[in-house]
Amino acid sequence: SEVKEKIMTGSGGHALPRGNVVVYVNGERRVIENADPKMTTLAYLRSIGLTGTKNGCSEGGCSACCVVVRRVKTDGKTVECLSVNSCLTPIC
Repeated sequence: SEVKEKIMTGSGGHALPRGNVVVYVNGERRVIENADPKMTTLAYLRSIGLTGTKNGCSEGGCSACCVVVRRVKTDGKTVECLSVNSCLTPIC
């Protein structure tokens, strides 16, 4: 099947659609099939065996779950690095 690079978000309390998402973890390309929009980045990392990222408070206040996310900005040329609380950030 074709990999969707972006998942659509729902509104109005409706269920969010599922699709495939492409992510890179430590430089390795991974396809998450039927990605669950409710799954956090922390839960995904732990599900693939990466247990270094810890869950401290589940509220984003302690930063034990902090990870770096790199993304290409809308200009298509600039890469920015963001520090995010993986216990709060959805995988897609």
